[in-house]
Amino acid sequence: MKIWTELSETLRITSLLAILLIVAIHYHSQPFPGTYTGNYLVQEFIHNILGRAAVPVFSLMSGLLFFQGPAFNLSVLVSKLKNRVNTILLPTLFITLLIWFYDQFPNLIVANQPYTGGWKQFFVVWWLYPSGSQFWFVRDLMILFLLTPYIYLLVYRLGVLGPALLLFSWCMDWQLFPMWEGRYFLNNDTLTFFIIGAWISLCGNETRIKALLNPTSHTIIQLLLIYALLTAARIYLEPSMSLWYQRVSHWYSLPLQKAIILIGMYLLIISAQGLCRTRLKKSYLRLAGYSFFIFLVHDYPLKNILWEWLYQQGVGLVWIFYIRLGMALALLFLLAAALEAIFPQFFAWLSGGRNRQQQVVNEPSQQEFLDNNRVLDYK
Repeated sequence: MKIWTELSETLRITSLLAILLIVAIHYHSQPFPGTYTGNYLVQEFIHNILGRAAVPVFSLMSGLLFFQGPAFNLSVLVSKLKNRVNTILLPTLFITLLIWFYDQFPNLIVANQPYTGGWKQFFVVWWLYPSGSQFWFVRDLMILFLLTPYIYLLVYRLGVLGPALLLFSWCMDWQLFPMWEGRYFLNNDTLTFFIIGAWISLCGNETRIKALLNPTSHTIIQLLLIYALLTAARIYLEPSMSLWYQRVSHWYSLPLQKAIILIGMYLLIISAQGLCRTRLKKSYLRLAGYSFFIFLVHDYPLKNILWEWLYQQGVGLVWIFYIRLGMALALLFLLAAALEAIFPQFFAWLSGGRNRQQQVVNEPSQQEFLDNNRVLDYK
């Protein structure tokens, strides 16, 4: 299936919505004392209901976009891997290196002490486990990119059976890979939806996809009602739900959460499609060009600095989530716009060229560029 212009724009706006949810997840002020307060309900809905669609959506789009373009062969694979190294891996390693310098600054510069860690420790904190909640996803993506020849064969040999079996394992919350250095070698969220995205790209029917992306208003209302009912049931039955390493779930809450995530993914994409058809489309696309930059820098140390400053200013724990999240998003978008204006070449490299795509999205001569779209090839 070939990505058409409107779908490309929709996916880019989806990336904007999803990164806003990712930031909200990482800025939550849980845990809560376990009572159904207004603050708990709002944050649980944002953090553990809406937000849980973001990672699967990013994974699906990454698989979808990787297999776009010419027929898959060795030279195409090398070209795509080189592209992902330049637009994802190198900017990520640059930011994680800056974070490492930030952590080491008090000892290396202020106290003038030599670095006491070895090369292995440096490699671990620079690449495997940098300070920040988001970088595990980049590592997973790079592993999946290297495995794409096998994914290609899997899709063509098994057809829909492969993605279906993976989706079943995801619904059961089975992790297919062992732990490696304290993390799953490949998280099943990224694995499953990356391969589903690959299957859509290689075997999907454009007519059916267009029909799926253009539901009737009656269908949307039904989905929103089902989504609301499932959400209310899940929060009531499992108020401390967690599927991230330290799991808190039961046989009755797990299918509710998985159904919520699947419906949430669909609602996120069709919401982006709706925004794509408004008069503000160009503004949304411009902001979407900053998504990868915001992904790279939104977490540590910014969220820690803002927390300490707001706490010192006397902001209560009830309000600190909302104020810190609003301040962080404002600062991040302003910083992105300032860097783009002052250092355009550097910012284009740091964002993998994603900030420049709104300038060419409507030009027919750029269709090949769109087919190899790299705008969303990340978390």
